[in-house]
Amino acid sequence: MSSNEESMEDSNGHSFGKVKQRFKDRSQVTHLMGVLGFGAFCFILGARPKDIRYVYCLFYVIFVPLRWIYYRYKKWHYYLLDFCYYANTIFLVTLLFFPTKEKLFMVCFSFAEGPLAWALIVWRCSLVFSSVDKIVSVFIHLLPGK
Repeated sequence: MSSNEESMEDSNGHSFGKVKQRFKDRSQVTHLMGVLGFGAFCFILGARPKDIRYVYCLFYVIFVPLRWIYYRYKKWHYYLLDFCYYANTIFLVTLLFFPTKEKLFMVCFSFAEGPLAWALIVWRCSLVFSSVDKIVSVFIHLLPGK
């Protein structure tokens, strides 16, 4: 083993190559899950468009708390005070508790087709399948408009 390889070993004995391989494997699994999830979403959108609201509710209940935990760990939790999370919460409440309120629907529609849709362009949200954070960002801004 050369002196360069010895210096790359950390206290646990893991070499840089092993850590790099683990990161590559995780990236490939994340990419696969992102592609399959997006494909499933597109299939449901085409096959059963009335069930998109259930997909949205499931997505919101799972991924927004996970994002809060991740952002809290990274000390980015103040990003969660952004308008898009308030708009998504109002949309979720409308779907679950007030599905027949026409004025509330108009407010949610205005939010979804206005600020949330433009945020995709302005903040350059990109659909990068190997990044769960970017996929969640795209869906947070895109799903209320569907």
